[in-house]
Amino acid sequence: MNFLNTVLLAFSLLSASAMAADDASRFQLSPAIMQKLMNAEAEMKLLQKPDDGLATPDEDKSIAAAIRRIDADPKTTAVLAKHGLTSRDLVLSTHALYHAGMFVSTESTLDEKKRAALYQSYTSEQQANIDMIRAMHAAK
Repeated sequence: MNFLNTVLLAFSLLSASAMAADDASRFQLSPAIMQKLMNAEAEMKLLQKPDDGLATPDEDKSIAAAIRRIDADPKTTAVLAKHGLTSRDLVLSTHALYHAGMFVSTESTLDEKKRAALYQSYTSEQQANIDMIRAMHAAK
Protein backbone atom coordinates (compact mmCIF):
# COMPACT_ATOMS: atom_id res chain seq x y z
CA MET A 1 0.00 0.00 0.00
CA ASN A 2 1.27 3.46 -0.69
CA PHE A 3 0.47 6.98 0.33
CA LEU A 4 -1.73 7.80 -2.67
CA ASN A 5 -3.73 4.63 -2.25
CA THR A 6 -4.11 5.39 1.44
CA VAL A 7 -5.30 8.92 0.76
CA LEU A 8 -7.79 7.77 -1.87
CA LEU A 9 -9.05 5.10 0.47
CA ALA A 10 -9.46 7.63 3.23
CA PHE A 11 -11.35 9.93 0.85
CA SER A 12 -13.73 7.11 0.07
CA LEU A 13 -14.53 6.87 3.75
CA LEU A 14 -16.82 9.86 3.34
CA SER A 15 -19.31 7.56 1.66
CA ALA A 16 -18.91 4.84 4.25
CA SER A 17 -20.14 4.99 7.81
CA ALA A 18 -17.62 4.97 10.61
CA MET A 19 -17.69 1.31 11.46
CA ALA A 20 -14.89 1.36 14.00
CA ALA A 21 -14.61 2.66 17.51
CA ASP A 22 -13.01 5.76 16.00
CA ASP A 23 -15.59 8.35 15.07
CA ALA A 24 -14.11 10.39 12.26
CA SER A 25 -16.55 13.22 12.92
CA ARG A 26 -14.95 13.66 16.34
CA PHE A 27 -11.33 13.86 15.15
CA GLN A 28 -9.84 17.32 15.49
CA LEU A 29 -6.81 18.38 13.51
CA SER A 30 -4.05 20.26 15.26
CA PRO A 31 -1.11 22.33 14.07
CA ALA A 32 1.21 19.61 15.45
CA ILE A 33 -0.37 16.80 13.44
CA MET A 34 -0.48 18.99 10.34
CA GLN A 35 3.26 19.61 10.68
CA LYS A 36 3.95 15.90 11.12
CA LEU A 37 1.91 15.10 8.00
CA MET A 38 3.78 17.71 5.97
CA ASN A 39 7.11 16.38 7.26
CA ALA A 40 6.19 12.82 6.22
CA GLU A 41 4.72 13.76 2.82
CA ALA A 42 7.86 13.52 0.69
CA GLU A 43 8.82 10.12 2.08
CA MET A 44 5.26 8.84 1.70
CA LYS A 45 5.25 9.87 -1.96
CA LEU A 46 8.36 7.75 -2.54
CA LEU A 47 6.33 4.69 -1.50
CA GLN A 48 3.77 5.25 -4.27
CA LYS A 49 3.47 2.75 -7.09
CA PRO A 50 2.08 3.70 -10.52
CA ASP A 51 -0.82 1.24 -10.31
CA ASP A 52 -1.93 2.15 -6.78
CA GLY A 53 -4.95 4.22 -5.97
CA LEU A 54 -7.63 2.01 -7.45
CA ALA A 55 -9.75 0.34 -4.81
CA THR A 56 -11.82 -2.66 -5.71
CA PRO A 57 -15.60 -2.16 -5.51
CA ASP A 58 -16.04 -4.78 -2.79
CA GLU A 59 -13.17 -3.48 -0.67
CA ASP A 60 -14.05 -2.67 2.93
CA LYS A 61 -13.93 1.12 3.17
CA SER A 62 -14.34 1.43 6.92
CA ILE A 63 -11.90 3.39 9.01
CA ALA A 64 -10.84 0.22 10.81
CA ALA A 65 -10.11 -1.52 7.50
CA ALA A 66 -8.06 1.44 6.23
CA ILE A 67 -6.02 1.38 9.42
CA ARG A 68 -5.49 -2.38 9.10
CA ARG A 69 -4.31 -2.03 5.49
CA ILE A 70 -1.78 0.60 6.46
CA ASP A 71 -0.62 -1.43 9.45
CA ALA A 72 0.00 -4.37 7.09
CA ASP A 73 2.58 -2.34 5.15
CA PRO A 74 5.85 -2.20 7.10
CA LYS A 75 7.38 0.49 4.87
CA THR A 76 4.46 2.84 5.36
CA THR A 77 4.25 2.24 9.09
CA ALA A 78 8.01 2.83 9.39
CA VAL A 79 7.75 6.22 7.67
CA LEU A 80 4.77 7.16 9.82
CA ALA A 81 6.56 6.12 13.01
CA LYS A 82 9.65 8.10 12.00
CA HIS A 83 7.47 11.21 11.96
CA GLY A 84 5.55 10.41 15.14
CA LEU A 85 2.38 9.30 13.34
CA THR A 86 0.25 6.18 13.42
CA SER A 87 -1.97 4.67 10.78
CA ARG A 88 -4.94 5.94 12.77
CA ASP A 89 -3.49 9.47 12.67
CA LEU A 90 -3.09 9.25 8.91
CA VAL A 91 -6.56 7.89 8.16
CA LEU A 92 -8.45 10.20 10.49
CA SER A 93 -6.37 13.25 9.51
CA THR A 94 -6.91 12.55 5.83
CA HIS A 95 -10.62 12.16 6.41
CA ALA A 96 -10.78 15.39 8.41
CA LEU A 97 -8.73 17.31 5.85
CA TYR A 98 -10.90 16.12 2.99
CA HIS A 99 -14.13 16.91 4.83
CA ALA A 100 -13.04 20.38 5.90
CA GLY A 101 -11.47 21.11 2.53
CA MET A 102 -14.63 20.16 0.68
CA PHE A 103 -16.68 22.47 2.88
CA VAL A 104 -14.28 25.38 2.48
CA SER A 105 -13.96 24.90 -1.28
CA THR A 106 -17.72 24.78 -1.85
CA GLU A 107 -19.13 27.10 0.81
CA SER A 108 -19.08 30.10 -1.51
CA THR A 109 -21.62 28.32 -3.73
CA LEU A 110 -24.17 28.21 -0.90
CA ASP A 111 -26.31 31.08 0.24
CA GLU A 112 -25.49 32.38 3.70
CA LYS A 113 -28.43 30.66 5.43
CA LYS A 114 -27.69 27.24 3.91
CA ARG A 115 -23.98 27.60 4.62
CA ALA A 116 -24.64 28.47 8.26
CA ALA A 117 -27.10 25.60 8.67
CA LEU A 118 -24.67 23.13 7.16
CA TYR A 119 -21.81 24.39 9.32
CA GLN A 120 -23.98 24.12 12.44
CA SER A 121 -24.88 20.52 11.56
CA TYR A 122 -21.24 19.47 12.03
CA THR A 123 -19.61 18.41 15.28
CA SER A 124 -17.53 20.96 17.16
CA GLU A 125 -14.41 19.10 16.00
CA GLN A 126 -15.47 19.32 12.35
CA GLN A 127 -16.19 23.02 12.78
CA ALA A 128 -12.71 23.51 14.28
CA ASN A 129 -11.20 21.63 11.33
CA ILE A 130 -13.09 23.86 8.89
CA ASP A 131 -11.91 26.95 10.75
CA MET A 132 -8.31 25.69 10.63
CA ILE A 133 -8.48 25.05 6.88
CA ARG A 134 -10.05 28.49 6.32
CA ALA A 135 -7.20 30.09 8.29
CA MET A 136 -4.56 28.10 6.38
CA HIS A 137 -6.18 29.08 3.08
CA ALA A 138 -6.38 32.75 4.09
CA ALA A 139 -2.70 32.75 5.08
CA LYS A 140 -1.61 31.79 1.56
